[in-house]
Amino acid sequence: VVKGVGTTGSGRYMTGDFVGADCVRNEITAQATAAVHFIPDVDTIFEIGGQDSKYISIKEGAVVDFEMNKVCAAGTGSFIEEQAERLNLDITKDFAESAFSAEKPGKFGERCTVFIESDLVAHQQKGAPTGDLAAGLSYSIVNNYLNVVVGDRKIGDKILFQGGVAWNKAVVAAFAKVTGKQIHVPPHHDVTGAVGAAIIARRQMKNGMAGQPSRFKGFDLRERKYKVTTFECKACDNVCDVSRVKFEGENAHYYGARCELFEKNKKKKKSELPDLFAERERLQFGRYLNKKTPVRLNGRKVVGIPRVLTMHEHFPFWSTFFEELGCEVILSGKTNQEVIHISQEYVTAETCFPIKILHGHVMDLIGRGIDYLFMPSVISMSPRDTKFRTSQTCPLVQANSYIVKTAMD
Repeated sequence: VVKGVGTTGSGRYMTGDFVGADCVRNEITAQATAAVHFIPDVDTIFEIGGQDSKYISIKEGAVVDFEMNKVCAAGTGSFIEEQAERLNLDITKDFAESAFSAEKPGKFGERCTVFIESDLVAHQQKGAPTGDLAAGLSYSIVNNYLNVVVGDRKIGDKILFQGGVAWNKAVVAAFAKVTGKQIHVPPHHDVTGAVGAAIIARRQMKNGMAGQPSRFKGFDLRERKYKVTTFECKACDNVCDVSRVKFEGENAHYYGARCELFEKNKKKKKSELPDLFAERERLQFGRYLNKKTPVRLNGRKVVGIPRVLTMHEHFPFWSTFFEELGCEVILSGKTNQEVIHISQEYVTAETCFPIKILHGHVMDLIGRGIDYLFMPSVISMSPRDTKFRTSQTCPLVQANSYIVKTAMD
C-alpha cells in the first residue's frame, strides 16, 4: 500500500496511512504512473477531480512539468455538480445528453466560479435553453482549466483525460473542440491515482523491499478488535479533527491531521532545507506576528490591517507607511476555524473562500480595539510577466472594502 495524500472524486481527503504504507509518493507521480501504464507514449495529462485539477507533461515516460489549480474551483467536479443541480440535470445521466442538444452554447467566462455562476443564472433568467446552458458550462470548465492550470505550458499530441470529470462526455468533447486534438480517456480514469499507487507499491515490493514483509494491515480489519476515538488538535491554528485508531496489541494510528505531528513512530531524515514558507512569513510580517493588542504609546492612533488578499504582498509597504505617519499598526491573526466560523455569520453573498474569510479577519481586528481599519481597493499590480503592461486584480479583490462595509456596521 502506498501513502498517497490527495482528494477522491467526491473531494474528500484520503490517506493510506490508516492501513500502513510501504512507500510514500505524491499524487502527481501516481497519476503519471497510471497514465504511462495505460498508454506508454502519453505526453500530456489533463486530470480533474472533485476539488482540484492537475496538468502533467510527460516525456519518455517521465514527468517533466506539472501544475495544479491554486485557489479557484471553477474547473472541478464539485462545481460542475452544483451547477447541474441548478439546471435540474442529473450529472451522471442527463448533463452530457442535454449539452449535445445545444444550438448556441452560452458564454459564461472562464476565470472565476462566482462570475461563471452569475452569468449562468443571468442566461437562465433570460430563458436560455437548458442544453445551451449545459454546453456553455462545459466550455467554461475547459477554458478555465486551460487558462488557469495549463497556461502557456506545452500541450502534446497524446492527451489523457483522467479524474472523475472524464465521465462527463460533454466536457471531453469540449476539450477536443477547444484544443483541436483527440482526447483519450483511459480505463478506470476516475481512480487512476489509486491504480498508479498500486503499481508503484508492486514495483517497490519487487525491487526495493524484496524479502521484507508488507506493512499493509490486511483486509480483515472488521474482524479485529479496535477502538476509534477523535480529538481536536490545538498545536496550531488549523485545529484539526484527528482520529486515533488503536488495534489490540499494536501501536495507535492517527489520521486527519494536516501535518505529521502524530507520526512519531516513523523515523525520518531531518531535511536540510529551511522552512521557506515560515521564512517568507517572517520576512513579510516580522514583529507584527506576535503583536496581539495595541500598545498606544503617546496616544497614537491604531490602524488595523487584515492579513488577507494583497496584504500578503504589500504589508511591508503599508505598515511602514502608517508608522511613518505616527500611527501604530496591528495585523490580524492567522486564518483558523474560529475566523472561518465568524466569517460565515457575516457573509451576505456567495463568493470564493479568500473573500469570505475577509469578514472574520475584520472582526478579529475590531475585537482588538483598533481606531481605523485599512482595506485598500487595489485595482492593479505590477505584472510578473514582462509580456503584459499591467496586471489587474480580481473584481472581488478590488471591491473587498465595499463588500465588507455592506455586510457589517
